[in-house]
Amino acid sequence: PIYVQASYETCAARDVKGLYAKAEAGGVSNFTGKESSFEEPILNDTDWIVRTDKQSEEQSVKLLLDKILPLIVIKKS
Repeated sequence: PIYVQASYETCAARDVKGLYAKAEAGGVSNFTGKESSFEEPILNDTDWIVRTDKQSEEQSVKLLLDKILPLIVIKKS
């Protein structure tokens, strides 16, 4: 599994649809991370964690590509 992690504040700063602003204004009830709790998954050593609030978009993509590309096997016909 891949867990993409970011704080509520980071998600709110990146919010292009205005949902976080709407939740802050009381327009969305039980919004995850505000009124409704969010439980992080139980992770093990083989899970991938992408901490998008601690690294740039480019770093996040590079991390994923570095892990995924070696797993891809190209079959020749």
